Amino acid sequence: MLTCIYPKEESFIPEEIQEQYYDLNDNQMPYGGATDIHGKILWKVSKEEHDQMMARIKKAFGKE
Repeated sequence: MLTCIYPKEESFIPEEIQEQYYDLNDNQMPYGGATDIHGKILWKVSKEEHDQMMARIKKAFGKE
């Protein structure tokens, strides 16, 4: 039996990017993210999230 760990009402797409489509000519996701097959932005990585990820990677590999 499968159990969903997220409430069905919870959206994985933040409200500020719902119904926004990725434009190849505009740098909309400079730190990463994902789009669906139609180009609709699903999520973005913020500068703060990117900096935190890079700090963890550098610490893990002794580059700090």
